[in-house]
Amino acid sequence: EMEPILKPLKLAIIGAGVSGLAASIKGLKITIFEKSKGFSGRAATRRKDNFSWDFGANYFSTDNQELVDFVLKTLPTDDLIEIKKPIQVFDQSGKIAPGDPAYNKKPKWNYKSGINNIGKLIFGKCKDMVECKKSIRIEKISSEKCAESSIGYVWRLYSTEKEDLGVYDALLFTPPSPQTIDIINASDFNEDLKPLQNEIIQGLGTAAYNSQITVALAYNSRFTEKLDYYALINLDRKHDIAWLSIEDEKQGHVPDGNSLILVQMSGEWTKGCWDKKTDEISAEVREKAEELLQIKSQVKKEDLLFSDVQKWRFALPTKAADKKKLLEAASCGIFFAGDYIVGKGRVLDALETGLQAAEQIKSKFGITPSL
Repeated sequence: EMEPILKPLKLAIIGAGVSGLAASIKGLKITIFEKSKGFSGRAATRRKDNFSWDFGANYFSTDNQELVDFVLKTLPTDDLIEIKKPIQVFDQSGKIAPGDPAYNKKPKWNYKSGINNIGKLIFGKCKDMVECKKSIRIEKISSEKCAESSIGYVWRLYSTEKEDLGVYDALLFTPPSPQTIDIINASDFNEDLKPLQNEIIQGLGTAAYNSQITVALAYNSRFTEKLDYYALINLDRKHDIAWLSIEDEKQGHVPDGNSLILVQMSGEWTKGCWDKKTDEISAEVREKAEELLQIKSQVKKEDLLFSDVQKWRFALPTKAADKKKLLEAASCGIFFAGDYIVGKGRVLDALETGLQAAEQIKSKFGITPSL
């Protein structure tokens, strides 16, 4: 439908999370702008005293064969691990029951070095084609008419430091939708593109997120061997804990003789405790976690080595963006990827939206796949 562009298409990707990195594997001239110092976004890992823990996404799993092949064949697997024990469920009273047998049959993957390795591995596959500029936050974009462009426009990017970051043929936005709305709102669209600017804001505006407080609790003893599950998920959504997992079950994450429990709190509890001090949060969460695990009699107060609190403002999408409205933005070279496209917080679903966005960009600009 379009005249192919002769010079290499310049694509800017905002965000080096899993979806942005996945889009970059497709062989275009790409610059990624990432506000933090690392890759993988909410597929995030922390390290301290020989402990590693995944404090956003905890593992990845899929039925989609193309994504299975991506993990097992496209990416290196020497660091890949499979979590063997099942996920069980619990209710408001803390009563634990077996989980979904069909779901528990699916492999649950992670990496010895932590889940954020997935971003590093994807980047490793495409680093010759891609420049990644870290610690740069995008403030706004501005459209410029351009006769050479097959769509009639190019886009100039500006950082929050007011730095001009150059001109690009196409943009792929991957931050959580509220952050993307802020950028689009602050941006300068030509008069004839203003209706599209409003469409984009409306399309992104239907997505919704839960905030979540995540707490890691590291102990100087190993008390988890007797547990017959890797994780517990609250099915009735009436407990203060939404998810609890045992990091010990991930090879390479926890030193022998120690335990690390990861606790993700419910949306309601998070809302009520957001402004509390971290010490107060970890003490309260520790109490609830030890009660749910039924280990209160086994651990003493001084058995806790350290705790770590992370507040995710946009943790898990609960509602998807309006895809139809967002697809219209392709007409002026703007594309979107991320978990808010599907409305679920799943690592490989986010990755898939990145692969799909790369295909949309190629078909829009008439580029033949090079990989």
